[in-house]
Amino acid sequence: MLAAPLDVASGIQVVIELFDKEGGFTEDDQQLAGFVAEFGVELLRRGLAETHTQRLLFDAVSAALGATQNVAQTMATSSVNEAEQPAPLEVLDKLRSGLEHAGAGHSSADAIIRLAEAIRVLAARHGEPAIRHCIRLVEQLKALLDEVTDS
Repeated sequence: MLAAPLDVASGIQVVIELFDKEGGFTEDDQQLAGFVAEFGVELLRRGLAETHTQRLLFDAVSAALGATQNVAQTMATSSVNEAEQPAPLEVLDKLRSGLEHAGAGHSSADAIIRLAEAIRVLAARHGEPAIRHCIRLVEQLKALLDEVTDS
């Protein structure tokens, strides 16, 4: 048996196991397994980071949309300008910190927050149909990019 451990992330370990090579595994086999393990770790880390970033983006959009629903309920008693005011700074800072921790750079985190805020404002102005349309556009864009990049 030849085993190559992969330390993917904190709390996530993977082992590639090879069994029953006639004549046993050579030193070259062990070296090749080590190279494959390094490559595998990088692929798994990128996949996990991408999944985490996408989850954060959708959570951010969902949070923005949830805030918009609250704003929409209060719009009857407040002006449109009040409903379109940016989210509180502490909420935006917490979201930015989470995005950066997930691997999005500072400029990427800012862009994601701008996107979420733009969707929130659209929802405040136009309600549930705008939310559904934004979600549909983001999902279609993801499908298109996945198809183009063969992801």
